[in-house]
Amino acid sequence: MDTVLGELWGGRRVSAAVVEALALAQALAARQGRAQVTTGHLLDALLRVAEAPASHAGVMLRAQGHAPDELGRDRPRGTAAPGGVRSRAQEPPPPDPAVHEVLRDLDSWTVVTGDRRATTLHLLAALSRSTAAEGVFLREAGLGSDTVLAVGARCRGDVRGEDAAFAAGRRPEGDATVLAIPPAPRPDDLVTRTTGRRSASVARLLSGQLPESGRMNTRLGVVRVRSWVLGHAAHYLITLAAVLLLVDEFIGTGDWTLLVCVPLVPLQLSLTPWTVWVAARAVALWLTPAPLPWLVLGASLLEVLVVRDELWMKRVDLGRPGLPLRYFRLEYWRELRSMIEARMFGDDEN
Repeated sequence: MDTVLGELWGGRRVSAAVVEALALAQALAARQGRAQVTTGHLLDALLRVAEAPASHAGVMLRAQGHAPDELGRDRPRGTAAPGGVRSRAQEPPPPDPAVHEVLRDLDSWTVVTGDRRATTLHLLAALSRSTAAEGVFLREAGLGSDTVLAVGARCRGDVRGEDAAFAAGRRPEGDATVLAIPPAPRPDDLVTRTTGRRSASVARLLSGQLPESGRMNTRLGVVRVRSWVLGHAAHYLITLAAVLLLVDEFIGTGDWTLLVCVPLVPLQLSLTPWTVWVAARAVALWLTPAPLPWLVLGASLLEVLVVRDELWMKRVDLGRPGLPLRYFRLEYWRELRSMIEARMFGDDEN
């Protein structure tokens, strides 16, 4: 049964297992005489709840090869902050600022998985992203937020309780579309060129690669989008520099093998099979003279990071955590073929 937390604990809708973890964390802090609930108490409580077979966090941890009880024994034990001891006459300890930060991040993680309420899997993902010692410990144990969600998505079918994330029918209400495809203009309408008209064809092709809905409008989503924008810009600048230097080297030396590299360097990973892309980059690295291979290698590494972010955003946008990389290629060529057929056969609807 879902529960809505009080404002002190974030005011979010959570599963019963999360309520149990928060209550246990508060009890642990009170038993130790602490003035506030820390991320250490929260992680200890979450790992105890994860020992239950019905918790999604527990199923994920066991699938990743971690026993929750052993993980709890291995975590670092810090000392209490100055003034952190409470008297027994005080109210139950409230969450400290680090726990508040974790609870605030729950909304971002539920949007990523498309759920209406937070589960123990979301709580573990938020903890693993924390800057506290417990977050560092989880990341060093190979339990970063991306790993938590990826493994949690794969073992979704093994969760037998109401604590399961990635619930079916999960598009939130009011999930507004922010990238609507405009109707394609008629040929007569293009006689006069205007700067205010957006290309329907470009928007349609990009819709298969970039998120269309508002599900990325969270703190976590904005961080990932900014990372993608910076990486995307850097990748194109380095790729352009590599191509121009290859052309300049060809003009200076007359080596025709350099022209072979020109179409290989800008080949896009998202639009070609990864085996073809790797082979093309290997040939380019082999044929280009020093120091150009460093530019080609840098562009390749940046492209991998950019495509990783694109895939993450599209998985969130579509609510499909298992979306494969080939989706971009298939969707792009499907849309392109559909547009060509529409133009050839006079279909003006698109």
